[in-house]
Parts: sequence; structure tokens; C-alpha cells
Amino acid sequence: MQIKGKIIVALPEVSGTSQAGKAWRKREYVLETQEHYPKKIAFTVMNERVYEFNLQVGATYTVDVDAESREYNGKWYTTLTAWKTTPA
Repeated sequence: MQIKGKIIVALPEVSGTSQAGKAWRKREYVLETQEHYPKKIAFTVMNERVYEFNLQVGATYTVDVDAESREYNGKWYTTLTAWKTTPA
């Protein structure tokens, strides 16, 4: 899935260690689409892509994301994870 818009928020990087002992890091961003009725969409960048993508607040990008949903205590949560970004 592709979304295009301007990065309006870049949250601080978060890191940790998985139960399997692997180190991980992630950074979340909020992108505002440039449609007639703009939408704000949060997405996550994981591991080495945090530094590879180097996304800047105020810049416009086309972001390719994978969507994944999971259930916890009867509620469903959806995560969008970026796997490719292209400056617009």
C-alpha cells in the first residue's frame, strides 16, 4: 500500500531487546496526506531503516507500507510498517 504526504511529526526512537534476545529499534512518524480532505496517518520504521530512510519533518514522501492487525484482550490493533520511502 502506498501513501503520499508531508511528515508532520517524528517521535523519538525507541529500542529494546526481544524475548529471543535480538536488539530492535523503531521510530514512528505521522504523515498528512495532500487530499481535498487531508488525513493524518501514523506509521512505523523498524531497525536499520530508521537510519537508512532519514525522514525529515516538513518534507513530502511517498511511503510504501505493510499493514498488520492483531488482537489483544478482545480489541484489534493495526500497525503500518514502512518498507520503502521516496522523496516526492
